[in-house]
Amino acid sequence: NIIRFVDGKFVATLRPTDQQEVYYSGYKKRHGILFQAITTLDGMIAYLSPAYPGSSNDAGQARSLDLYGRLQAQLKYNNNQNFVYGDSAYSLCGGGLSPYHPDTPHETLSPAIMINFNSTILSHRILIENSFAYIGQYFSQFKNTTVQHISQTDPHIIFTVCVLLRNSLVILNGWKYAYDKYNVSPPSLDEYFIQS
Repeated sequence: NIIRFVDGKFVATLRPTDQQEVYYSGYKKRHGILFQAITTLDGMIAYLSPAYPGSSNDAGQARSLDLYGRLQAQLKYNNNQNFVYGDSAYSLCGGGLSPYHPDTPHETLSPAIMINFNSTILSHRILIENSFAYIGQYFSQFKNTTVQHISQTDPHIIFTVCVLLRNSLVILNGWKYAYDKYNVSPPSLDEYFIQS
């Protein structure tokens, strides 16, 4: 029962005047900030972490936030244990599901079952990637690093507001991708803003 997906989102910025090495991502080869987000099956970004410097990584950020520990109570529903799924970076965090590695022996699963699980879940995990793409589609400033300056524009606040507006658009317009795949509707605007 996978009901949420987690991933990191890197937002590129101009090179800061101070602490350049802290904001530089060797993986992305750019300066920026990193968020953790959790998406639910209705297409809503249900959780957005505070911004971390671009030099951090998904697994380290999830551990320091204790993402899975904070979610445990919410993941119990109707006496079922539900799960958050993240890419292989999250396998180091414990508490969630991530891809199986077929070359690593497993006590009860054959390599064929692990490969099948990985390919099946990958088609669902695209939900969180599409959630990030939706933000880029409607808020083009996140494609243009020249407007993202850490010491002047506070991209953390701007990105957080964009997530709130994006979720509002999903509520008002629906999100065909999520509805067609899971037949789950988002909450009403009243429910969303009362819970936020």
